[in-house]
Amino acid sequence: MAASNDTLLVEGFDPENNVLVFGVSEVDENGFDCTVEGPDYTYVTDGAGSVTALTKNSQSASFKLAGVEVPYGQTSGVCDLSAVDVTGPAGQVNHGQVVSSFVHALKEQMKEAGVQGGIGCLVRIIAQSDYGKDDQQQGPTVTDGTVVVTTGEVDLTAHETTCNGGGPKSDDPVDAVDDGNGNNGNGNNGTNGNNGNGNGNSGSNGNGNGNGNNGNGNGNGPKK
Repeated sequence: MAASNDTLLVEGFDPENNVLVFGVSEVDENGFDCTVEGPDYTYVTDGAGSVTALTKNSQSASFKLAGVEVPYGQTSGVCDLSAVDVTGPAGQVNHGQVVSSFVHALKEQMKEAGVQGGIGCLVRIIAQSDYGKDDQQQGPTVTDGTVVVTTGEVDLTAHETTCNGGGPKSDDPVDAVDDGNGNNGNGNNGTNGNNGNGNGNSGSNGNGNGNGNNGNGNGNGPKK
C-alpha cells in the first residue's frame, strides 16, 4: 500500500530578482492548510530570508484552520514562506544554482529547527522544474552584494508529497546536489557558440554552455 502524502511544498521563482520563494509544512487535517497557489502574488521580505507579507490584488493571502480563514503571518509561523537569492558566488544564475540554493536554505532551516531527515522528496520537485533554464540563465557577472531584494512578484504552486511515510531517506542520492554540482550529466554539443543542454542522470535537465562548434556543456542533475 502506497504511503500517503504527508508534506506540502509551496514554491515559486521570481526570475526578475533571481529569488526562489518556498515554504514547507505538514499535511495535517487537524492543522492549518497552508496551500496557496496561483499567479501574480506580491511578496515582501525582511531582507534576511523571511517573507513578511504575501498579497494578491492588494489582498493578503489566507489559510484555513478548521474552516476559518487566517491571514498570512498569523499562523504562528506554520505557513510562513522563505525567500532565497539563487545568484551564485560569481553572479551566475542557472538551474543547478537554483537547486543548490534551495538545498542549502532548506538544510539550514532544518538545522535551526533541530529537524532531521531526508529532503530528496522536496529537492526533486525543484530539480524537475525549469527554473534557471533558457532565458532565465545569467552568466558570471559583477554583482553588488549590498543590494537586497525586499519585494517582488511570483507565481506559486503547491505540491503534496511523501517525505516521512516511505519517502526518500537522508541518504537519498538526490541529496548529492548539496555541493552545488551533484552528479554531472554530459551536455549536448553546442553549435556556433550556443548553449548546450545537458541531461543529468536523473532525467532532470542540466544547462551547460557550448563553446563554439561542438562545445560540450556540463549539466547538473541529481541521480534518482
